[in-house]
Formats: sequence, C-alpha cells, structure tokens
Amino acid sequence: MLKLTFDPESPVIRMLSKLADFAVLSVLWIICCLPAVTIGPASAALYYCAVKSIRKERGHLIASFFHSFKENLPTGVIATVISLVLAVPLAYGYAYLSRLALADMGDGLVLFIGYLVLLTLPLGALAYMFPLLSRFEAKAGGLMVSSFTLAVRHLPTTLCVLGITAALSSRRS
Repeated sequence: MLKLTFDPESPVIRMLSKLADFAVLSVLWIICCLPAVTIGPASAALYYCAVKSIRKERGHLIASFFHSFKENLPTGVIATVISLVLAVPLAYGYAYLSRLALADMGDGLVLFIGYLVLLTLPLGALAYMFPLLSRFEAKAGGLMVSSFTLAVRHLPTTLCVLGITAALSSRRS
C-alpha cells in the first residue's frame, strides 16, 4: 500500500504534482502582474500553462509561462491599458450607483440593476479577452472585437462566468 502511494504515477502523487504546478503558476502570475500594465500578458500565460497542464502536455512549466508571457506582451499590454482606461469610469459609475441604491431603494435600485445589466458585456468581454490572447494571435482591436463577439454569442456562459466570479469575489470581501 505504501509503495502504491509513493509511486510517481499514482493518482495521489499526480494530484499533488498538479497542485504544486498551479501554486508555482500562481506565484509567477502574481509576480508578473506587479506592474499593472502586464496583467493581461500574465493572465494569458497563466491560462496557456493551465490548459497545457490539464491536457497533460508536460514540459517545462516556468519556461512555458515566460514564453507565452513574452509572446503576448505587446498585444497584451495594449489591451490591458485600454481595459484599465475603460474600467475607471465604469468602476466610478458602479460605486456611485451602488451608494445611490443603498440610500434610495426605489429609483436608485432600478438604476443600479440597469447598470449591472449594461456591465455584462464589457465584463464578459474582459473574461474572454486574455484566454483568447493565449490561444490566438491578434492585434488589440481584433482581440477586443472577438471578445465582445464571444460575450454576446455565448451569453448564458458569459452570465455563468460572471456569476461565479461575483460569488467568489464577494466571499473574499
């Protein structure tokens, strides 16, 4: 029994190996996100390596991460800067309308819910943007158009992804 547990091909060891891989990827992602403009390329590299790991395409994890990061850096930085510039007014609108909704449960709540519905497409596009970047070559404009197209065409999936993200985000705060 003990020999089976420590066999490199045993399910327990493979699971622990994957957990260790994802821990390393998480640390690399955090380090590469320190300059905010590199959040996009780092996220694309994380997605690339995670998919590669799940598909059991073994290789050098760190080398794969940095290869993908370097490959996606120019387009990813442009897409990240554009996303951050667009996110600032959207975040201010969210903060203002959420306070308005808390103060006035009538019209303020209706405005806030309407704003959340309108935020679905830009947030959904953002959810698709960097995974797309990790798998395909595109310029920033084409990447954004493709992201919005996916968010609209796969609206039920987009709503599920945003719902899960919101639920996980609300648990942390």
